[in-house]
Amino acid sequence: MDHRFPSGSGALGRVSRERARFASSVASRASAWVFACVGVWIVTAPVAPFALAVAVEADAPASAATNGEASVTLTAQTLEARLAALPAGPDKDAVMLGYHLSVDTPHYARGHVPGGAISCASCHIGAGTTPHASPWYGMTGVTPAYTARSATVESLAQRINNCFRRSENGTPLALDSAEMNGFLAYMTFVSQGVPSGAFGPGRGMGKIANVAKMTPDPVHGKAIYGERCASCHGANGQGVQSGGRYAFPPLWGDASFNIGASMARIGTAAAFIKHNMPLGNPNLSDQDALDVAAYVTHQPRPDFPGKENDWPKGGKPADARY
Repeated sequence: MDHRFPSGSGALGRVSRERARFASSVASRASAWVFACVGVWIVTAPVAPFALAVAVEADAPASAATNGEASVTLTAQTLEARLAALPAGPDKDAVMLGYHLSVDTPHYARGHVPGGAISCASCHIGAGTTPHASPWYGMTGVTPAYTARSATVESLAQRINNCFRRSENGTPLALDSAEMNGFLAYMTFVSQGVPSGAFGPGRGMGKIANVAKMTPDPVHGKAIYGERCASCHGANGQGVQSGGRYAFPPLWGDASFNIGASMARIGTAAAFIKHNMPLGNPNLSDQDALDVAAYVTHQPRPDFPGKENDWPKGGKPADARY
């Protein structure tokens, strides 16, 4: 899909009443994930055995009403046509802004991603429509929800800003900004057809079977990274730029996600790699995915100021980077 897909292009077909009302207010709801700030954090200790199963999505809402997954027809392959079919007007403009923000966050949220490298779609592949890449469909119906990391009930807008602060190592959006409303409008659009209280298919990053019995090997992971990952993400994890923008994001260094990001955890990164990498042809073994994650997550990356406030009531995952 062309990430510059114009908001006014495509045929304006007849749409359902549900689509026409896609922008109903969801500003009081909340979810997502991201991260923040300066300073470099370097791990010098060896990687410990992966002694327990890791929750794949660090702070997924855990309401008893959200245990099931619903089927959904919107996919990365059908997204462009669905967007084009929306009737022209302010509502479509808001949805399209949210779409553009997701695929080119540094450009459309200027000043909020100082490294200029990480977009939401770097992890939420297909603009939040890919299973096991933390998809966004259904999120508007399962938030607000409690998250153990903050020990509070968070709205969708708050979770989006968590992503800016952590995964994009940036600064949060104003809750009443056009950009925040664009994100909420777009997430409402991709959530159409998913019953309230249910997740869409492929929630979170998926899982690796028997991960609790596996031992990560970062040395082997470095070798696999060089063979299978470096062509896109750079030999030194610096990413690859094209036309002044990042075609592939950096995986460590000052422009990458910080230690507060869920992707900085071995378990989350391993599941994401297993289900999504190499991009377009994910075929690494469980052990190779875990080993690559062990190598990548132990490279230097920015610190996250305020990390001492996470998990105030306990429950910090064993693979948290701090």
